[in-house]
Amino acid sequence: MRPPIIEVRENNLFVLMAFGGVLNGHAARTPHNFLANRVRNVIDSNGALWVFAFQRTDHSGLRKVISTAVRNISSDYYSVASFPMVTIEAFHRIVESHLRSQNPDVRELAEKLLEPLAQCPLSDALGKHIGLLNL
Repeated sequence: MRPPIIEVRENNLFVLMAFGGVLNGHAARTPHNFLANRVRNVIDSNGALWVFAFQRTDHSGLRKVISTAVRNISSDYYSVASFPMVTIEAFHRIVESHLRSQNPDVRELAEKLLEPLAQCPLSDALGKHIGLLNL
């Protein structure tokens, strides 16, 4: 995963300098998200797509008590599939749901990510035009 990355979650999206979890082959572990705002996709600076499917959390029992009261020691676990090339059309589908976000900052970021690609053919590889995003 080549930084910077675009991390798309269920309720928001971010441009980050690094992935906040640990990738291990076709699995990933991230710090537990108390709001259940799970990772859906990551797009890296090569235009590769990483698709995350939530598997489980270990936020229960003593781990839940410590994570809630002191420090988050719980994790969320995902299975991960990676695709070396994503089209601009697929990128639009991934980001466009955030254009209707209740959060104006999320809406604005989604618009800023899609705007530079408006004139590009939808069938082109995102990697070919990734420089337009100015990550």
